[in-house]
Amino acid sequence: MTVWAQRFVNIPEAASVRLEKLSGPICVDDNYVLPAKNIKRASRGVSYELNSIIAHIGGSIDGGHYVAVVRKKVENVWKWYCCNDATAYEISKEELEIFKSYGYVFSFVKST
Repeated sequence: MTVWAQRFVNIPEAASVRLEKLSGPICVDDNYVLPAKNIKRASRGVSYELNSIIAHIGGSIDGGHYVAVVRKKVENVWKWYCCNDATAYEISKEELEIFKSYGYVFSFVKST
């Protein structure tokens, strides 16, 4: 399941429209349950776990950088990594929370 957070807003100007970045944080949980009532022929809900995030680092849409934050199982432990151009490095839980609060696209996978 993919969730897209609209982090830009259209600002009308005299002869055009300007896009402006919304910089406030949002709250995204690590787990989500899609209720059975929202699924055809389902007797119970479906659980999903956060698996990746696309985030924008920078103060405006005219500048900045997009990064991906992905989850990977290493020696039976789930770890989070920031993928930034040619490098990928493990991030802390605190850093993950920051990326979650400023993310644009969130990918969830079905829980097993």
